[in-house]
Amino acid sequence: MKILFYLLIGILVSNCKKEQSDMTVIIFKDGKSFNYTLSLEDKERVNEIVKNIFLGIDQNLKLYFSEQRLKELKNSEEVLEIIYSKPVLLITKEFDSFNVKKIIFPLTGDFIGNANSPEVTIITGEEEYDSTPLRNTGGFVLLMQLKDFLYSKSSTLQE
Repeated sequence: MKILFYLLIGILVSNCKKEQSDMTVIIFKDGKSFNYTLSLEDKERVNEIVKNIFLGIDQNLKLYFSEQRLKELKNSEEVLEIIYSKPVLLITKEFDSFNVKKIIFPLTGDFIGNANSPEVTIITGEEEYDSTPLRNTGGFVLLMQLKDFLYSKSSTLQE
């Protein structure tokens, strides 16, 4: 009976882990999109970095992002988009937690800083993207770690 119980628990935990990690990762660059096929281990690494970026969110920006603006951003800049199969709960220190199904991280352009000004902009949504982006004023290094990790998984996007 104990063996059956542990087997059942193992199956449940395994299924939960797979559901939590189910995501689509896309990088938009030079007007093209590049979809990633990631292993479960790679998805867990992506989730770990995303959770750390969210933990550091400390500003709610007073900007408006329309769907048209997001399309333009994807066509003219380098952008990372993560789409989860179901909403995930991401926690911040400064604000409430966020239920998100989609995330956009601009990787170039006006909405990302640099090593000297390390802010990153985060656009989230469930079915549609929210019009008000968030900011992590110290998240540049983490986002570059995520970008480098994904680039290491693709020969097409090597810089």
